[in-house]
Amino acid sequence: DENAKIQAAAAEALGEFGEASQEVRTAPFEALLKLLMSTKGQVDSNVNDLIARERYDTIAAPIATALGRLSGQKDLSPEEYQRWWNKNKKEEWPKP
Repeated sequence: DENAKIQAAAAEALGEFGEASQEVRTAPFEALLKLLMSTKGQVDSNVNDLIARERYDTIAAPIATALGRLSGQKDLSPEEYQRWWNKNKKEEWPKP
């Protein structure tokens, strides 16, 4: 869905898979990270775009929480999650 509030709620729900196997956690992690980085890129490329800023502000925290629960990492910035993903997407993740 394109609605930021629905995306935020979906991210929260996907975070509930944090205890699932890595096979289950990988796809939602990648999809949420792509959404977060894309939205952040829109904000970074035009700081005056208030619609993009509002969208990012709505989805950033729920997605970051879900990424942390899915990956076992805590309190990383979007860029740090991207680096973690690039390094670990084919590695064994920490046990939930």
